[in-house]
Amino acid sequence: MRSQLFLLLFITTGFFCQIISKQKQLNLQNNELYLQNISEFINDAATQIILPAQVGVKQIQAYQEIATYQNTEPIEQLAQFDYGKVKYIIGVTKNAITDSKYEFKVLFLKIEFDITCKCLTQTTICVVASETVSKIPEIFASIYNNKSGLVSYQIDGEFHTQSFESDGIDFSEGFLYWLKLNQHVSIQNQDQSIYIIQEMNQKYQLIKINKYMVQIFIKEIPADDCDFSAPLIDSGRFYFRYCHKNNQTSLKAFWIDEFTETLSFQNFDNLSEQVPTSYTFKRIGSKFLIGLFGKNSFNILKLSSNQSINNFIFTLQNIQVPFAVAGNANFVNENFLSFYHGNLLLFFDIDQKQLVYQTQACNEGQIIKFAQSLGNYFFFSFVDSNQKYSSSIVAQVNLPLLAIQLAESTANAPIQVQIVTVSHTINLVINVNIIQQNKVLFTSDKVIKHNNIKILQENQVQFFPIEDQVIGSDLQLDVSVNQESQEYLKNASFIKKLDLEILKDDFPTISQNCDSYQIDGYFSSLFVCPSESGFQIQYARVYSNFNDQKGFAVTYKSQIDISVPIYLVDNYGSFAQKQTNHIIYLPYLNNQNLSFFRYFNFCGDENFYFASDPAHQVFFTYCQNEIEMYQYQNNDQYVSKRKIFNYNTSPSKLICIDGILFAYNEKEITAYDYIQFNLLGQITIPTEGSSQKLTLFKSTFLITVKENPLTKIAQYSYNNFASSTPSFMRYLQIDSNHPVDSQGIILAKRSDIELAFVLSTTANLYHVYRVNSKQWSNQLYTSISFNLHQTIINNLNVCQLNPPIFQLILQQASIKYELGLTQEQFSQNLFWSAQITLSSISDSKPPKQGNKSEQQQSLEYFLSVVNKRRMIESNSIQFNLVVNRDASAAFGYINQQSNIIQQLKTQAQDIQFNDDQNYQNLSFFSDNSIYNACLIGWQSLLRTASINQRILVPTPQIYNQDFTIMYDYRLQIQQQEIISIFVIKGNFKNCVVLDDKASLKISSKTSITNCQFDVYIFCQNQVQQYKVTVQQTGENISSSVSKPVIYYFAAQYPLSIYSQLISYNNQLYLFSAGRMDPQLLTLNLQQNQAQIKQISNSQFVKRSINYLNNQNLYLSIFSSGLIQFQEVSQQTIHAVYIQDMLSSFNFIISSSDYIKSVEQYFYSQFRVQFANSFIYDVTFQLNDKKELYIKSATQYYYMDAFSQYISGFKGSKYTLLFGYSNSQQLNIALYENSASSQGTYLIQSAHQLDFKVAQYQTPTFITEISPQSIQLVLSNSHRFTIIISDHIIIQVLNPSNQLLQNQIQIAPYIQNNPNNTITMNIPNQINRKSYIQNLFYSLISILIIICIQ
Repeated sequence: MRSQLFLLLFITTGFFCQIISKQKQLNLQNNELYLQNISEFINDAATQIILPAQVGVKQIQAYQEIATYQNTEPIEQLAQFDYGKVKYIIGVTKNAITDSKYEFKVLFLKIEFDITCKCLTQTTICVVASETVSKIPEIFASIYNNKSGLVSYQIDGEFHTQSFESDGIDFSEGFLYWLKLNQHVSIQNQDQSIYIIQEMNQKYQLIKINKYMVQIFIKEIPADDCDFSAPLIDSGRFYFRYCHKNNQTSLKAFWIDEFTETLSFQNFDNLSEQVPTSYTFKRIGSKFLIGLFGKNSFNILKLSSNQSINNFIFTLQNIQVPFAVAGNANFVNENFLSFYHGNLLLFFDIDQKQLVYQTQACNEGQIIKFAQSLGNYFFFSFVDSNQKYSSSIVAQVNLPLLAIQLAESTANAPIQVQIVTVSHTINLVINVNIIQQNKVLFTSDKVIKHNNIKILQENQVQFFPIEDQVIGSDLQLDVSVNQESQEYLKNASFIKKLDLEILKDDFPTISQNCDSYQIDGYFSSLFVCPSESGFQIQYARVYSNFNDQKGFAVTYKSQIDISVPIYLVDNYGSFAQKQTNHIIYLPYLNNQNLSFFRYFNFCGDENFYFASDPAHQVFFTYCQNEIEMYQYQNNDQYVSKRKIFNYNTSPSKLICIDGILFAYNEKEITAYDYIQFNLLGQITIPTEGSSQKLTLFKSTFLITVKENPLTKIAQYSYNNFASSTPSFMRYLQIDSNHPVDSQGIILAKRSDIELAFVLSTTANLYHVYRVNSKQWSNQLYTSISFNLHQTIINNLNVCQLNPPIFQLILQQASIKYELGLTQEQFSQNLFWSAQITLSSISDSKPPKQGNKSEQQQSLEYFLSVVNKRRMIESNSIQFNLVVNRDASAAFGYINQQSNIIQQLKTQAQDIQFNDDQNYQNLSFFSDNSIYNACLIGWQSLLRTASINQRILVPTPQIYNQDFTIMYDYRLQIQQQEIISIFVIKGNFKNCVVLDDKASLKISSKTSITNCQFDVYIFCQNQVQQYKVTVQQTGENISSSVSKPVIYYFAAQYPLSIYSQLISYNNQLYLFSAGRMDPQLLTLNLQQNQAQIKQISNSQFVKRSINYLNNQNLYLSIFSSGLIQFQEVSQQTIHAVYIQDMLSSFNFIISSSDYIKSVEQYFYSQFRVQFANSFIYDVTFQLNDKKELYIKSATQYYYMDAFSQYISGFKGSKYTLLFGYSNSQQLNIALYENSASSQGTYLIQSAHQLDFKVAQYQTPTFITEISPQSIQLVLSNSHRFTIIISDHIIIQVLNPSNQLLQNQIQIAPYIQNNPNNTITMNIPNQINRKSYIQNLFYSLISILIIICIQ
């Protein structure tokens, strides 16, 4: 969330304007293209970016309005299908004819780009259906190609289902009354038959109809039982369905097994605990993107499919964003999500997990009703407050960027950018050094790093990346740890590669006689091995488990050898033989057995080329200047063919990369999107030398100039084929320490992290370049040795089979260290701090392999200060590493040797039951010596005992409503009056009373006696404003209340949700409990009217507004951690980050964490909830220089008890914190004031209030009756007495009433560690008499027997 820059922030003054200055330094190559993401510098959305005209620097505009329409009827979208540069839509329009008659039209439309106006146009192709009805039904639709689709709806119990086909000229339709459709996907086969997948009547259905619209079959499987669910349609391809059940969201992905024609599926569980309240989805290229939005967070799912290669198995990337964004959403590209809410348009950077831009798309009084996108162009339709259509616009959108491409350094004229955000302004200065020899740049001299561990036995080896702080090519650095920390932080080292463990017995072997090919996609390498009958084909793939540090390799062998050598191999491992004709082999796995789809191509051209993507069942051929596309299915020899384009120049090579076909020769590159059938464009290849060759990646390509010695490899960007000229980016670094082979041999690995392995002049040594790197300075990453003919490379995994070596290339250069903590150290401390120094290797040391012995190690580190700038040089950086132990009860550890536990076991063994006893009690005092983490409570694992927890809450009573005013004074609404330190007469039943602490005029900074403040009473249809004056003379306190000013509401508002009111800048703000999105209370004195308004950006700019009475200081705390503070008598607004202030207490906040709730519970005392860590109890103070600092700070672990903090109370012995669970249940967390460890309080017990009474309710008054008794009043007038015990009670049942069990087992809640079970033995008791009684009765019996004898 918060930028981790090496720059010092400073504040300049201005009238109600806060300016933060930041600087950044770049080491760039001459004319290198560098794209600077604005999100690096901001904490909340930018609204304006001001860039003065400067050669070599330009802004990628975030939002540009292109055209306005007044007569484009808005539609509600039912289905969409992207095809080429056109989006096809089935939509519906609805109109009221009379009060009881409505008309709806189902339209087939297209949205396309009009080159004449450079805008989008919406055209109706045909009307599919039109009906006049008394009630508009729910309509379902799907599109399965660019001309055809299905529409279904129900009128008066009768289904109307029809197919249609239209190209805008001809129209045909078919009626399928037998077909009942719900939300569904329709998929067209190569033989023109259609599959339909849907959920109907609690069953998932697979329906097949032929091209004549006759049903072939219907197959069903039981559907999932969900609390909430919705289908997510990937038009023409797949059917997905999310399901929320038992506080967990899962996703089910469906596909059709093409061999058995059955419905198959794959589950993705535990995606989120949030209930999705809205969702969006879109196919972008080879990936299907899903956004699931909850009340407190959202998830972005990126799905890709191996389809025909591996039985259609899906892979999923789940990106969790830990805050909520309201409104509707649209994916623009894989990294760009746009939201619209009201009249606001917001841009979200998925990689950075941050809102980066906000603009107002239409005027006040209008709202965005519908939004359609095509690429990065949007079609917005606006309506007024009465939902009446107003107008439409077309706009182009981008994530805001700066493009920097300079030939000279900016020492005399740095780049100056002003970024205006919703909360403040940033003056950004970028200094660019154009250098010829790459230098190491240390971006700071001191940095705090944070790590978190859960269990001592796990995660012994830790890593943290350092490339945010150190930039340079092929970094070689020394690591040292301060003496005090070496005991528990061991073997610290700087690494870029990691050796992984392999199981040699299970490791495959490949003959040295095999030919090897490095390929992309599901398989990593192809080996062609001689055999007795010809050649055996083997595919290999490797993968690794980073946590276990193990590497794995697997091979797939062809069941039948091929007799003719192969002569063409493409980058996905398909190959061709040349006999009379060309035979193309496309691999796939059928039940993990290697198989091939074969195609005979009758091409006599000697310059025949082909390329394939088996994951999408497509291949391409180049023959006699024509490029054709073939689509196939593994289970069928039927192939559909279409001509893509002609190539009338020299022969064209082909390559498929992640959904795009590239056709290229020495002069030009043409790109075609075969997922959405779109010709992207063509570019001309620049000339870098007399003899050059190309290496293509997805968004860039390399030009290698073949010379001896080889000194030039240029990188260019396709620039999205926006023009015929590619954009020069940089030259790859080649120097005396990194020479490359004159043949320019490059192994290209094209995954999400694209790498170029360039062969050096040393045999089997490759230099690794990160192709996707933002800048030249750190593109050359490392060097690695392997025997290519025995090596499998997959993404970052490099596996040599003989001799077996498995290396993992880390995504970033990192410091590796091991924790050497003992169990006792781990249990007794919640965090450890160490100083790690990272420094340049001295030139006097012998260089390591690939080390740059000639390069100067330097640091150019700028500090922003008022009217001053200074240069500091350094060759090291110090990391203050703070390692936290996760204090959740789930990871706790019980000390079974504790004296208290031994005493408890002894008490249990000594239990004796009397004749009339059903149970006996054991008291168990738990403290940190027993359990080193939070305690939610204890559970009995056997029926021999039950447990009374530490918190007891009897049945509540309904009494008068109580409120807290001025921090700790009670206000009670009685039958005909309000009683507090003042009295107001009247009937105020079911009203809400709020004070305005900012109105407080006070003569003492420690007491509210002799003061004046405003009180507001909110009732059903009115709000009454009073001025209260309190005076103290000696021991006598008197008060007076002004006559009320009454304002009336014109609308109904849920007034009980409000818990705070504060005046600021002559406006009144209302806050709901636990929330940071204020609403505006406007009071019209002339008309005596009151209105509560939503602030336009309050959903996105989360903040809390507070007033510190004892310091006359306004304090605004933003969710990003930014704090703005302003003295009442001053016009200047200052700022600081709470994260920086807390770091002085060794409390380190993760950069992705954010503030979720703020409560001011006393004059300068606050509780600040961070969403993913702690609640911080802080006291703010101004020093003599009028600088804000934190006087004291402690942290409370809360996440085991609740997720949303609401309120708290600190008593003389205990502290109670109240919060909502994800299901809005009100929970209590108990803390002991004397049980702090390193400033951290852990939960001692937790309790959930009766949901029938407390769900959705908030505390309005809390007071201490005694240290063990706390009174709580909720917003619905229910009064609880919370009774706290300093121990739990174990009720041991008489074993004679049980099944003769003689054991008690107890364990903490929320953990499954069997070592945390406390087992106690109790005596076997056959009857209810004591041992002495039994002995006495036995003696009497013996005496009687003797006497009788």
